[in-house]
Amino acid sequence: MKHHGNKSNHEHHRNADLMRVYRNEVSKAGSVYLPDLLERVVNSPSARFWVSPERAAIVIARIMRGDTLPEMRPLRREMFFEIYRLAMELQHHQPDMPVSHLAEIVVHMPAPKFYMTPGSAKVIIHKIKKQKKKKG
Repeated sequence: MKHHGNKSNHEHHRNADLMRVYRNEVSKAGSVYLPDLLERVVNSPSARFWVSPERAAIVIARIMRGDTLPEMRPLRREMFFEIYRLAMELQHHQPDMPVSHLAEIVVHMPAPKFYMTPGSAKVIIHKIKKQKKKKG
């Protein structure tokens, strides 16, 4: 079983970041064709990598041992290999830094995208909008 750390807080911040990008894309769009809009949202830069430092350290160590993460979904695998690449870049300048510390630094760096499908983003955004309507 995977350990997800403080998932609800983590999820809240990720969702806020996703909504920030969504609103920005909506404001830029003249007309809104949802599939294209969601594609732009998920491929927009994110405030950070939305994974815990602990999980990232575990996966970085696996990749260092030669694991290619075949069981992971493609976007998740892509995210971890990007985290690994950045961690190795950092380690090149700080060779004595432990993997756990490298992971801590890297996951808080801006990420090139959200590493989620447009369908997942649609579900999350719909859920957030629905919750806001309930609150008034």
